[in-house]
Amino acid sequence: MANSPAFREAMALAGSGMCGYINLHTGDPGTTGAAEAASARGAIAWTGGAVDGTVTGAELTLANVPAGVYTYASLFSGPTGANYQTSYLLPSSVVLGSAGPVKITPQFVYPA
Repeated sequence: MANSPAFREAMALAGSGMCGYINLHTGDPGTTGAAEAASARGAIAWTGGAVDGTVTGAELTLANVPAGVYTYASLFSGPTGANYQTSYLLPSSVVLGSAGPVKITPQFVYPA
C-alpha cells in the first residue's frame, strides 16, 4: 500500500509538530530513547518544504557531546525526561574522540 505525497506531507508535518528536541544515541534507541548521549537536547525549528513526506529542521549545534560513536538521532517532545517520540539512523556515524559540539540537521520522514 502506498501513500500519496500530500498525505505523507500532512503526516510528516503533524509528526514533526510533536517533536521539538533532538539528541544523539550510541545505539538503537528502540521505543524508549535508550542509549541517549549525556548532553543537552537541541531545540528544533522545523520548516515546511516540498510535498514529499519529509520535514527538515534548521541545522543546530548540540553542545558538549561526550566522546563516542553516535549512530542514531532521536526526536523528543521535551528538553528533558522520558518523552521520546521517534528516531532515525544517521546517514553516517558521528565519531568524537573527545567531548565537543556536533552540528545536525533534524529530519522527520513519513514513509511512502
